[in-house]
Amino acid sequence: MKITLAWNVWNNHDDVLLGSEIVRYDNKINSVFDKIELISQGGYDIPPNIQQQKYLDQYYHISEGKGLNMLEKHPKYAGVYRVLDGIKNAYYHALKNNSDYAVVTNGDAWLFSLEKLKGLLNRADVSGSAISARVGKMTGMLLNYGRYAPFFDDHFLVLNIRKCKKYSVFNYETPKAYNANFADFGGVHYMLGCLMDERVPQGMFNSYTDMNDCINHYGEQSGLSLLPLQYQASFNFLHANCKQDESLHHLRAEYIRHFGFGELPECKKYYHQYGGELNMIKLVRGIPCFKKSLKDTIFIWLVTNLNQFYAFILKKGVYRKMINSDRALDFSSLIDFEKNSHILPISLASRRYKIK
Repeated sequence: MKITLAWNVWNNHDDVLLGSEIVRYDNKINSVFDKIELISQGGYDIPPNIQQQKYLDQYYHISEGKGLNMLEKHPKYAGVYRVLDGIKNAYYHALKNNSDYAVVTNGDAWLFSLEKLKGLLNRADVSGSAISARVGKMTGMLLNYGRYAPFFDDHFLVLNIRKCKKYSVFNYETPKAYNANFADFGGVHYMLGCLMDERVPQGMFNSYTDMNDCINHYGEQSGLSLLPLQYQASFNFLHANCKQDESLHHLRAEYIRHFGFGELPECKKYYHQYGGELNMIKLVRGIPCFKKSLKDTIFIWLVTNLNQFYAFILKKGVYRKMINSDRALDFSSLIDFEKNSHILPISLASRRYKIK
């Protein structure tokens, strides 16, 4: 199997250097894929230097869209368009290089197991679809119009090159999704969903995970919450936004050592700079995580259990009666709410680590 792995970047080229070193080493030692093309792509003023491109086959400059509505609202949307254009660019790079799949993610998101990635790509739902993505489920007691609202994640997007070509998924200049009506609702995550609806034929889009097994930097069940850190053990996917929270460098260094990449040249330099802060870190379910204070532990336990108790009272005492009345509410709206009841609210899952 031949694949292309593409990182969309801001100016975090050092993140790509580390991530690409891990992938090159993993495939060299374990011979998982017949060929891997590694590319990065961004549109900012400073491109990666020669050292930062050490393991890459190519770097692409992605220019921002012109004349698109959202650019008038806020300059941040230039980055959104670069991410969306980067997905298209990764497809054409993979097509040119005869890859079977392209996996598109961002510079601060790494893969620690190519074996698990290959297992994912060999799944029937992935091989039978044009595009497969991580689609989280935003649930609630009041979603009486359906079971959940989807959250389309732009990390670890899988493009089936043969099927994308067959259905002309990326044969466009400026899709309608680039001027989506409700982009403020969720930025790139909303617009990505619009793009999938517009370009992918019925039955050719696949949600390969709802991310309900993800944990945060404390080892807590965090679901679709991306920030500041999200780890998904089922695929060994890590996303750590160290630009937003610099303390994550220490934790990410321990991930590198934990998964056996600490002796690689660039990873070793990184670990020497940030690793070894064991007073901050412990293993939770076998994964390096930040230690919590006793106060924080008690607070999270109280909030989690009080929220679950409140939901139980609403469901048993109020919601079920409303469903049985003539208000025509759909009980199926509670199915995914209950399946995800173990996940912390984003406001708690995304709280920052406080260095003591």
